[in-house]
Amino acid sequence: MPVEVLTNAYILINAVPLHSRSPKVTLTYEKEEHQAPAFGDAGQRRVSGLYDWSAAIEFYRDEDAGMTIQTLWPLVGVQTAIAIRAKNTTIATTNAEYQGNGMCFSLPVVDADVKGGAATFTVTFKGSDGAALIRDVTP
Repeated sequence: MPVEVLTNAYILINAVPLHSRSPKVTLTYEKEEHQAPAFGDAGQRRVSGLYDWSAAIEFYRDEDAGMTIQTLWPLVGVQTAIAIRAKNTTIATTNAEYQGNGMCFSLPVVDADVKGGAATFTVTFKGSDGAALIRDVTP
């Protein structure tokens, strides 16, 4: 299996493409873990529960119209559509698009750092509609 270098992810939030304003995205898909030991077991027994997902997205701080702060501000506490691909190219079996409805509950609008550099902040969206994350591979 070849090793990939990902340098151009695709991020769409509430129908607004924001990948050009982000240096990092982490999309996590998981199932709940439940412990279910029984009498006589010598070790832990586990079962899986409901699916869940979250997307932690680092953005450059930008208050211009249509950019990060203006786009994300009205979405705090509101369910919104999110789509993420590892590469900013066509959806395919080698470039699936992950789609879901998520909510962010906080927006760190000022995250200053004395060392300088580009101002960034991280927003985390969590799955919010009781559905699993969709993995679309059809062009």
